[in-house]
Amino acid sequence: MAGFIPAGSGFTNTYTGFSYSIVLKYNQEEIYEGPSCVYILKTPYNAGDTFSVVRNGSTISYVKNNNFNQPVYTSSTPSSGALVAAAALYDTGGTITNAVVSGS
Repeated sequence: MAGFIPAGSGFTNTYTGFSYSIVLKYNQEEIYEGPSCVYILKTPYNAGDTFSVVRNGSTISYVKNNNFNQPVYTSSTPSSGALVAAAALYDTGGTITNAVVSGS
Protein backbone atom coordinates (compact mmCIF):
# COMPACT_ATOMS: atom_id res chain seq x y z
CA MET A 1 0.00 0.00 0.00
CA ALA A 2 1.17 3.51 -0.68
CA GLY A 3 -0.33 6.90 -0.05
CA PHE A 4 -0.55 9.61 2.58
CA ILE A 5 -0.60 9.64 6.38
CA PRO A 6 -1.24 12.72 8.54
CA ALA A 7 1.97 14.60 9.31
CA GLY A 8 3.18 14.00 12.85
CA SER A 9 0.96 10.96 13.39
CA GLY A 10 3.73 8.39 13.42
CA PHE A 11 3.87 5.62 10.85
CA THR A 12 1.69 2.56 11.06
CA ASN A 13 1.54 -0.13 8.42
CA THR A 14 -2.19 -0.79 8.73
CA TYR A 15 -5.13 0.45 6.70
CA THR A 16 -6.24 2.62 9.60
CA GLY A 17 -2.95 4.53 9.65
CA PHE A 18 -3.28 5.83 6.11
CA SER A 19 -5.58 8.72 5.25
CA TYR A 20 -5.49 7.95 1.50
CA SER A 21 -3.92 4.88 -0.09
CA ILE A 22 -3.80 2.48 -3.02
CA VAL A 23 -3.55 -1.21 -2.17
CA LEU A 24 -2.55 -3.75 -4.81
CA LYS A 25 -3.86 -7.23 -4.05
CA TYR A 26 -5.70 -10.09 -5.71
CA ASN A 27 -4.55 -8.61 -9.05
CA GLN A 28 -6.73 -5.53 -8.59
CA GLU A 29 -6.29 -2.05 -7.17
CA GLU A 30 -8.22 -1.08 -4.07
CA ILE A 31 -8.52 2.54 -2.96
CA TYR A 32 -8.77 3.21 0.76
CA GLU A 33 -9.63 6.36 2.64
CA GLY A 34 -8.83 5.69 6.26
CA PRO A 35 -9.86 2.13 7.07
CA SER A 36 -12.57 2.00 4.39
CA CYS A 37 -12.24 0.61 0.89
CA VAL A 38 -14.02 3.23 -1.24
CA TYR A 39 -13.33 1.89 -4.73
CA ILE A 40 -12.08 -1.28 -6.43
CA LEU A 41 -10.66 -1.18 -9.94
CA LYS A 42 -11.12 -4.74 -11.13
CA THR A 43 -8.88 -4.57 -14.16
CA PRO A 44 -5.61 -6.45 -13.62
CA TYR A 45 -2.44 -4.49 -13.08
CA ASN A 46 0.81 -5.39 -14.81
CA ALA A 47 4.50 -5.09 -14.08
CA GLY A 48 5.49 -1.56 -15.06
CA ASP A 49 2.12 0.03 -14.22
CA THR A 50 2.44 3.18 -12.13
CA PHE A 51 0.11 4.44 -9.43
CA SER A 52 -0.19 7.88 -7.85
CA VAL A 53 -2.10 9.43 -5.00
CA VAL A 54 -2.28 13.15 -5.74
CA ARG A 55 -3.50 16.08 -3.68
CA ASN A 56 -4.27 19.24 -5.61
CA GLY A 57 -5.60 21.86 -3.21
CA SER A 58 -8.13 19.95 -1.11
CA THR A 59 -8.86 17.29 -3.76
CA ILE A 60 -7.37 13.79 -3.61
CA SER A 61 -7.17 11.83 -6.87
CA TYR A 62 -5.90 8.33 -7.59
CA VAL A 63 -4.11 7.92 -10.91
CA LYS A 64 -2.93 4.89 -12.88
CA ASN A 65 -0.15 5.05 -15.49
CA ASN A 66 0.26 8.83 -15.27
CA ASN A 67 -3.18 9.47 -16.76
CA PHE A 68 -3.68 12.60 -14.65
CA ASN A 69 -6.50 13.90 -16.88
CA GLN A 70 -8.61 10.81 -16.12
CA PRO A 71 -8.07 9.67 -12.53
CA VAL A 72 -9.26 6.19 -11.59
CA TYR A 73 -11.07 7.76 -8.63
CA THR A 74 -11.47 11.22 -7.11
CA SER A 75 -12.33 11.52 -3.44
CA SER A 76 -15.57 13.20 -2.44
CA THR A 77 -14.06 14.10 0.95
CA PRO A 78 -12.01 17.33 0.99
CA SER A 79 -8.47 16.96 2.32
CA SER A 80 -6.90 19.43 4.72
CA GLY A 81 -3.84 19.55 6.92
CA ALA A 82 -0.30 18.40 6.28
CA LEU A 83 0.22 14.92 4.81
CA VAL A 84 3.33 12.75 4.51
CA ALA A 85 3.98 10.07 1.88
CA ALA A 86 4.22 6.51 3.23
CA ALA A 87 4.29 2.94 1.98
CA ALA A 88 3.99 -0.54 3.45
CA LEU A 89 4.79 -3.84 1.72
CA TYR A 90 3.08 -7.04 2.80
CA ASP A 91 4.53 -9.55 0.34
CA THR A 92 8.04 -10.94 0.45
CA GLY A 93 9.79 -9.64 -2.64
CA GLY A 94 7.43 -6.70 -3.09
CA THR A 95 9.11 -3.51 -4.29
CA ILE A 96 8.43 0.16 -4.80
CA THR A 97 10.61 1.74 -7.46
CA ASN A 98 11.03 5.29 -8.71
CA ALA A 99 8.93 6.78 -5.90
CA VAL A 100 8.49 10.55 -6.25
CA VAL A 101 7.22 13.10 -3.76
CA SER A 102 6.73 16.60 -5.11
CA GLY A 103 4.82 19.71 -4.28
CA SER A 104 5.03 23.16 -2.87
